[in-house]
Amino acid sequence: MRADRLDLYKQLEEKRNSKLLVYITGTRQGLETQIANDVLSRFSEHLDKIGDND
Repeated sequence: MRADRLDLYKQLEEKRNSKLLVYITGTRQGLETQIANDVLSRFSEHLDKIGDND
């Protein structure tokens, strides 16, 4: 399953000629969650580490 996702991510990157930053969530019945606001700062941190790209 993970290998399938990674393959799909690679295909998307090649089609778009860009990189993906993927955030995976789940919605299992009875275990619903909300995305917290602090996740945005985590995205910023990762993007800063990646730096500018063509």
